[in-house]
Order: sequence, then C-alpha cells, then structure tokens
Amino acid sequence: MRGPYFLAGHFRYAGFTLVELLLTVFILSLCLLLAAPALQEFFVKIKLRRIADDFAQTVFKARNTAVGKNVCTTMCISSSVDKDLPACGSKGDADWQPGWMLFLNPSCDANKNTPDALQDIIELRMGWSEEYYLQSQSGVKKINFNARGGNAIANASEFDIYYRSAGNALNDKYGLNICLDALGRVRTIPSSRSCNNYK
Repeated sequence: MRGPYFLAGHFRYAGFTLVELLLTVFILSLCLLLAAPALQEFFVKIKLRRIADDFAQTVFKARNTAVGKNVCTTMCISSSVDKDLPACGSKGDADWQPGWMLFLNPSCDANKNTPDALQDIIELRMGWSEEYYLQSQSGVKKINFNARGGNAIANASEFDIYYRSAGNALNDKYGLNICLDALGRVRTIPSSRSCNNYK
C-alpha cells in the first residue's frame, strides 16, 4: 500500500482495490498456464540429456579404468544387495532406469555379477524418476571391458532414452539413442535414427 497523500484538502491513502488484485492474479495465472508446456518441455530436454551424459561418462570411466589399471571392468544394471555388496540385476527387461554400477573384475569373468569387495566398486549410480526410460535394444544388461579397453559386445549396441509416455511428442523431439561399439566408444544420435546406419 502506498503512503498517504493530500487531494483537494483531504487526507487519503492510495492502494489497490479488490478488482485490481483479482485482475492481477488472473493475468499471472494465465501467464503461468501458457508457460507450463514450455517449462515441461525444457525440463524433459535437460533430463534426457543429463541421463545420456551420465551413462556415457560411466562407460568412458569403465573403459579408461580397464586400460589404466590393466584389469577387466564390468558395468551393469544394479539391482540388489548380496552379502552386503551391490549386485547386478538379472531379472526383468534391459531397462537401465533403476541405475547401474561399475566395478573391477580381476578374473575377467563375463558372468560375474558381484564385486569381490567394496573397494572394487568404482561407481554406483542410483536410478532416476520412472518417467524416464533407458532401454537396451539388444537386451544388454551388462558391459564388460578388457584391459585393452575392448567391449565384449561385438556389434553396435543401442540404448534408447526417452520420456516414458506413449505417443508423447517430446520423445520424437528430444529422445536420444546411445550407440556403443566393440571398441567401447560412445556416441549420441537422434532417437529417430539407428546406430547401425547412422553416420
């Protein structure tokens, strides 16, 4: 409320009427309503990109650790705790949304699902909102790297990242595919393209 002032010899207060306040609230509400779709689109785009970056960084770390320490490493979907140690997930589809773990695998056992000790765990990535999906199109639940940085997956593996909503236009607009080749290299391409024929 504004301070007092004199008008025509009368002492009055200047302020806002109820109609003015209601009109202001209505205009602000209308602006927020119009901006909501754009804000949602912005946050979905940022989240999808962050998931892709986090996944790619862990793959990069797995490959570099294997080469740097001259030891095999394993990256897998994290699922449960076995004897106080996190374990690789073995059930369900190849959705990496629950999170993943990276650990040293000195025996280079491709079937190894649990690290030998806590100190062998390099990274444990917790999952994110179930609204987002990171699906391996070839059913890959585990990625093994040898001491030369090679990936046990012979052909390009594709991981689709999208907003979990059927027919959502944001999937086509901002969805991503992560391509992982046999050399452990990662690249990100549009969701409408395939890793096998994208150049």
